[in-house]
Amino acid sequence: MLFIRLEKWLQAPWRVFFLYGLFTLLWAPALVMAPRFWAEDGNVYYLQARAVDAWDALLGMPLGYLSLPANLAGVISAKLPLLYAPYGGFFVSLAIQMGLLWVIMANRYFDGRPLWQGALALIPVVLVQSFETWLNAINSQFWLALAAALVLAAPGGTFTPGRHSVNGLVLILAGLSGPVSAFLAPLFVLRAIHERRWHWGLYALPVSIGALLVIFVAPSGGRVLSFPLDIFALSAAFQLFLNNFCIECARTVWAQAYELQPYADLFLLGVLLVYGGLFVRADRLGRWLLVASFLLLCLSFVGMLGKEGLLGVPTYSNSRYFFVPAALLFAAVLSGYAQGRRWLGGVLLLFVLNGLYFGAEYRVVGEKDGKHWKRSVRAYESGRESVVYFNRPLCAFVPDRKAGALSPPVLSAGTATELVFGVPENIPKDARNIYLFRFTEDEPHVFQKHMGEWQISQLFLTGVPALGHCYGGDIADPVRWAQIQNGQLYVDRSELGPLSGHSYLLGYGENMAAMLAHGSFMRFNGSELAARVPEVDEASDNAASAKRIFSPAEIDGIALDLCAGWGWNCGIPAADAFCKSMGFDFALSYDTRLDTPPTRIISTGELCQEATCDRIASVTCITGGPWGGGD
Repeated sequence: MLFIRLEKWLQAPWRVFFLYGLFTLLWAPALVMAPRFWAEDGNVYYLQARAVDAWDALLGMPLGYLSLPANLAGVISAKLPLLYAPYGGFFVSLAIQMGLLWVIMANRYFDGRPLWQGALALIPVVLVQSFETWLNAINSQFWLALAAALVLAAPGGTFTPGRHSVNGLVLILAGLSGPVSAFLAPLFVLRAIHERRWHWGLYALPVSIGALLVIFVAPSGGRVLSFPLDIFALSAAFQLFLNNFCIECARTVWAQAYELQPYADLFLLGVLLVYGGLFVRADRLGRWLLVASFLLLCLSFVGMLGKEGLLGVPTYSNSRYFFVPAALLFAAVLSGYAQGRRWLGGVLLLFVLNGLYFGAEYRVVGEKDGKHWKRSVRAYESGRESVVYFNRPLCAFVPDRKAGALSPPVLSAGTATELVFGVPENIPKDARNIYLFRFTEDEPHVFQKHMGEWQISQLFLTGVPALGHCYGGDIADPVRWAQIQNGQLYVDRSELGPLSGHSYLLGYGENMAAMLAHGSFMRFNGSELAARVPEVDEASDNAASAKRIFSPAEIDGIALDLCAGWGWNCGIPAADAFCKSMGFDFALSYDTRLDTPPTRIISTGELCQEATCDRIASVTCITGGPWGGGD
């Protein structure tokens, strides 16, 4: 009786839109009051809109493909006051997410029954995978790809001019948002042939616009395509199923992901059996949803960034690539339940409960970045900071280039014991942290960091060189064997190791994000430098030092948190503070473990018990030695 009354009350479409919009805003209320720039929304598309005129920014392809929602968000943001700039992406992404319900209602899913239509619209909301796609413009392409897939799978019936208009507009926007939607074009053609209705074939044209632009207009280059079957099998099984039924179970099992690789064939078989079993029992609507889901699952994975490293990160990482396949899969489950397969009700209930738990426990990505943005803008405008942070400490930019800005180092001298670089004499004291990374000629994009010795780092740069860089993947800590004095930057030559066969990135700043924002860094070729400076005297003695490894690193029996303050001064500041508390001068190196609560904040003694708390598992502390340097 209650459902009958509710469905009758929802017959007015504006009520369905109102409830869906309210649920959308309440899912992450912090983003309503303080939106954020997420990933390339800020350091690519916003900076692009600040650098060129609006028309060029709207049609720009800085990442090699046209992303109209991100471009539009950047243009709007660039017109807003700096403090409120993130609202550009917020309104664009909100409109796109609300448009999903419009597609569902226009295509009369579930015979126009609003309660079922609302349930279908809420499936992508409670997906674990939505936490990376939620209310940000760069990932709106996945919401538009989902809308395009729902057009593909829509029930037949009468196609009115209004329905064609809605579908055409959505497919054009999807085609202009990125290459993902273009994967659906063959399925539109297939449905046109199967049902002998010409309009399905015409729908393949607008959804292909993005792919045609990449082929004929976009600059050369692009991501490397590959399909490691074992990683695909494990990722698909976890992302589609275990993550969405029991996220804590998934996190526990995924910790042994490398040990699961020999059994990848079994996971692949399980994925195929689920799709095949559902397909055999599904109606026409459900079958098109499943076909689109599996096709996008495979093709999205082919072009996925960072898939080779998936087994070493949390189970829900890079989930945006699985967002559309997972949403379509559970939409097919909902369709089966609506057709009378009541046993699927238990599957849906478990899915919803897990999604609500995940949404409450893990929240959406960057939810707190909006508050940090406002704080950073105010600090910049008051002169307390020289940059504005998109995401502290990973990403920043300089709104106004002022006289006396930090400039890159310039090599001025080199000996067997040190390299000397010229830098401005008026560098603020808090901007004298020095960052140095090494690369081999064989792997020029793999960062090596020096923490007592050279080792592979997970750090990577993002962004576009002409606009600015940010970094991610690993914490960037300043080196201990370099210092700035009187307009000179001195680097201990012996710590660089063999110059030949390597290149280096060297810079300085308050932190690495500020260094990248100011452009106060340089690259130099080690082989060329080796021909100009004397070889290191291997017989030279380093100063004596006392060193001790603390493993595990604990405070009162609780693991040391990765950050010295709550979400601030992460990495070396926390390790340094720990070493000083143990009677040493500073930390030489440390190892981290992600998502491993509980941890203790060293500056306050607070406990961090959230699922995303990271710890310093071990730390090497040192007194004296060649890494000293003081202030």
